[in-house]
Amino acid sequence: FTTVRSPHRETMGKENVNSVDVVELAMQLIDVESVTNNEYAMAQTLQSWLEAHGFTVELQFVAHPNRYNVLAYPKQSKPELATIIINSHIDTVPPYFPASIKDNKIFGRGACDTKSIIAAQLIAAHALLTTHGITSIALLYTVGEEHDSIGMQKANELSFPMAKFMITGEPTNSRTISGQKGCYMFSLKSKGTAAHSAYPEKGLCALTPLLNVLHAIQNERWPTHKLFGETTVNIHVEDGGVASNVIAGSAEATILFRISDKPFYVEQRIKQMIARHDAQNQITYHKICLHGPLELETVDVEKFKPYVVAYTTDIPVNRAVMDGKCKAVLFGPGSIEVAHSDHEHIDIEELKRSVQSYQDIVLTLLKRCGRDLRSKM
Repeated sequence: FTTVRSPHRETMGKENVNSVDVVELAMQLIDVESVTNNEYAMAQTLQSWLEAHGFTVELQFVAHPNRYNVLAYPKQSKPELATIIINSHIDTVPPYFPASIKDNKIFGRGACDTKSIIAAQLIAAHALLTTHGITSIALLYTVGEEHDSIGMQKANELSFPMAKFMITGEPTNSRTISGQKGCYMFSLKSKGTAAHSAYPEKGLCALTPLLNVLHAIQNERWPTHKLFGETTVNIHVEDGGVASNVIAGSAEATILFRISDKPFYVEQRIKQMIARHDAQNQITYHKICLHGPLELETVDVEKFKPYVVAYTTDIPVNRAVMDGKCKAVLFGPGSIEVAHSDHEHIDIEELKRSVQSYQDIVLTLLKRCGRDLRSKM
């Protein structure tokens, strides 16, 4: 893999870099636009803060243009010695809007998904290092989680042989998560022949077979599970032709399942539906991701009150977790119900409390894996 140490950085992110106030830091991070595929400024900002607070930083190249994961670890340690990986993603969904405060809440794109969470993790990690002398931690921030998890896929090339737990930050209402649904996303592209709609026999409609498949998907009874609940599906039609008086020469849709059980059965059924409704082989199927539901590690059940979430994260893409070498904890302040919305926000008091919660979780997990609190170098 390719890593870059201390590349040339722009001034963005250097203002107030020594601040350890979580609200101020969260707003700084929110104000760095990092919509998926445009994460470089965010990577630079994190690098500036971390290097100013006792961490060595490596940027792992993921893809062009300038897409980098951020790996950090205490200057007196190495990533190979990390027992705990603190993780989140640095990309956001569009559209960007800057930080503001109203009614004791921080608003802005990424306010809860996941800029404020990262701010809390950074300050918690700094406190673990300076107050508790913990050096057996590493921080990993990835690109692309909101689309295809390309960053976590690339991060699988990094080596954390001592890692026993990965703490992933997502908005969970400050509760640890006992399980998350699986995710199955794919695109269907249909090709036809455009023609004047008054003479449909002169063309071949790309939309007809696609609509038939989508109708079959909506009317299927998909798997359910006692713990994870119902499998749900959302359909996004991206192309349905150019005009009502033109036979559609192309059509495209992206389908996203939140899978509660039997992911490979669901994929098999989709392929059967395509074969049944696409007699002229117009549709091209492209799988973007597929993984089943996942049970997660919980911490302090009485305090954090675990529950199951319907959304997915980067966790199932992490090879060490899926191979059973590393357990995953999912935790963060904020509510997923306002993430991705035009009023995305996070409660300031909850955010402040999460700094201590992240420290408590790390300390609990270190005890759980039988290590002394102070790393043995």
